Amino acid sequence: MRKMASYGFAFAAVFYALFGDRSLLFSADPPMLASIHDNELFYLRLDRVLNGDGFYQLVAQPLAKGADNSRQKAKYEFLLNGYGIADRLPVRWRIRDGILWMLGGGVMTGVLEVKRIPLDELPMFDKNNPKAEDLMWSKYKQHGHEYFGWGLSLATRDLNIMFENKRPMRGKFETDTEWHFAIATKVAFCDSLPTSSASESTFVLYKGKCEVWDSVRMWPKNFDQKKYVQWNMRWYDKPQETFHLGFTEPFTVFSSNHTYFFVTNSCKLYTAGKVGGKWEVVKTWAEDDRPICAVITDAETNRSFAFAQGYNRADGSRAKDVYFELNAKLTPIEFDLSKIKLIKGEEPLPMLRQLTQVLINDKKVKIAKPKVP
Repeated sequence: MRKMASYGFAFAAVFYALFGDRSLLFSADPPMLASIHDNELFYLRLDRVLNGDGFYQLVAQPLAKGADNSRQKAKYEFLLNGYGIADRLPVRWRIRDGILWMLGGGVMTGVLEVKRIPLDELPMFDKNNPKAEDLMWSKYKQHGHEYFGWGLSLATRDLNIMFENKRPMRGKFETDTEWHFAIATKVAFCDSLPTSSASESTFVLYKGKCEVWDSVRMWPKNFDQKKYVQWNMRWYDKPQETFHLGFTEPFTVFSSNHTYFFVTNSCKLYTAGKVGGKWEVVKTWAEDDRPICAVITDAETNRSFAFAQGYNRADGSRAKDVYFELNAKLTPIEFDLSKIKLIKGEEPLPMLRQLTQVLINDKKVKIAKPKVP
């Protein structure tokens, strides 16, 4: 399904380049995610699905002019257990503090797990790297997989309760796969937002109510390679924040100055912040003729920018393409992709590269010149 959407998106991009009509540039897919880090554009793409599991590629694309092409199209392939629905659920991921964060598992597994992988150690996880296991073993011995992830125990406990409460619904579905998909897309939803190099906040949404669980992890400084070692975890015994969001669908959460921004699978934006000590939630962006199609984050400054692309209206007019930073002001800025060169590449690179260039041209992000040896 997702590959078919990608092919359609590619056709629409070519159509627009030739005829200037953007009406075909939209699909039912959730907004694309990308991060800019160390002069490179990172994005995740689903390469293939095998037995319900997803093989994903994290791609690093150089941005600086004259950059060394040795990392051009650098790909790191991961196997993420999709429990039969890998091709129908978006992967929550982001880059912060030089670390790749991914949220795995879900309600249907009874386990939520955060993957935490330093970017310079990505080769240890590359399924195409024949030396991956040797690299991990030589540095971490048997502790490798414990070092790169942790479970979300208390948040998982609440999700398990929700799952059990919905178990009577199981009889309505012919297969476990469809049952799992229904739970993950219509009942309970979650995301993990890193707050430092070793801490994160987990957002659990159920029946419109959102709970925020904070956790901190510490890895032993002088751990014994011969003994079993794992992260020292500190969980609070209750959620730090609770508020009603007013929607029930998968989401990706961003933050800026103690305000949360929830970008939903239906390409809308909700903002949650405290006013006078009480939480206030606002549906900030829900334009049918300009849905949010992508969010690009500058990992160096932790600033995120949402892009909303317009398409033809029933009256023959066309909505303007705009982007805006996810902050308190939320000021839309118009842009014109027809003035930016469309580069070749596998989807979703062409469109993400164009949108990134918009940010570069408007000096929203800074790309340093490549270092000369």
